[in-house]
Amino acid sequence: MVLEGILDGFCPVLVFSEILDALWGLKNNGFFVQLLASDKLTGDNYATWKLKLNTILVIDDLQCILTKECPPIPSSNANRNVRDAYDRWIRANEKACAYILASISDVLAKKHESMSIARGIMESLHRMFG
Repeated sequence: MVLEGILDGFCPVLVFSEILDALWGLKNNGFFVQLLASDKLTGDNYATWKLKLNTILVIDDLQCILTKECPPIPSSNANRNVRDAYDRWIRANEKACAYILASISDVLAKKHESMSIARGIMESLHRMFG
């Protein structure tokens, strides 16, 4: 997936269609997509939805994305470990955002599509329904 720009040291902003394209293109995660899409978050089902999403994030080794901050963008002379850690976080965050946006109602997805950090989306949903 091509990341669209970087804004003043923040993580790249993802376009909703790119997130969905990335999600549907993941061959090994079709089961997760089906599971999440089968019972989209509408509000009343927040507790069940969150439990299901957290389970999938744990299985796919993505739950840490909800607790860890985005590492700073590596400088041009940063060592390989720093660049790799940043790249891993970005990929995990993109995947988590895709899972979240694919598992919420179209109205909620539209409201949150401009948010580029999975933890921010989850915090917003928690404030709305938690």
